[in-house]
Amino acid sequence: MVRKYWLAVTFAAGIALGFLFGHSSEVERPVERIGAGDPPLAPTPAPAMAPAPASRRADLPPARPVAPPAEPPRRAAGPPASISFAVENAEPERFDYDNYSGYSLPVDAGPNFGAQIADSIRNGRRDSLAQEHVQLERELRDDSWSYPLEAELQNMLAADPVMGKFKVEHLECRATRCELRVSGKVRMEQESGINQWLSNMHRIAWPGDVRVGTAVFSGTEDGSEGMLMLHRPPAKN
Repeated sequence: MVRKYWLAVTFAAGIALGFLFGHSSEVERPVERIGAGDPPLAPTPAPAMAPAPASRRADLPPARPVAPPAEPPRRAAGPPASISFAVENAEPERFDYDNYSGYSLPVDAGPNFGAQIADSIRNGRRDSLAQEHVQLERELRDDSWSYPLEAELQNMLAADPVMGKFKVEHLECRATRCELRVSGKVRMEQESGINQWLSNMHRIAWPGDVRVGTAVFSGTEDGSEGMLMLHRPPAKN
């Protein structure tokens, strides 16, 4: 009886030991595989994906090349400015009428031409009529030339079919110039002969071979008036 009891105990103990040894071997097997170089049990994180090229990304438009800034259009070279344009943009030429301290005796230029000459002198404006008038006032009178010439001019103007319609308001000769001022109830726009005479006055045979320097004719309320500056011919050697 006792023998059967010990056999049963021994058999139960063997079963228990076999179970323990078998369980421990199953537990140790993963450890042995890890040590043998097998991949780790923990999941390896997935590698980050490289960003797609800019041209393939749906959220950004494809990059466009930046063009260099365009050069401003060059202005084509044109012809040089005309003389009239250059004169219009230049400083007005001035004349110093007062820079003189010698002899001067006034000459009557009449109300209209006198106002024009005075305005040119006051503003220092270059005016051929004002310049010649001032030059005449600064000349001494040469009686040997002036007296006979003034008489010849009076006779010539009275006999002329056009100038005979005008009245000689003033005629004065000095040393190298004569100033002739006339007026008349003649409308220049109605008398074609006046314009023709003015066009030919440089070809007229004037007494004493004088020539016309400056001539100004203008219309007035009563008709027309004019002023002529006559120059003495140069002395012959």
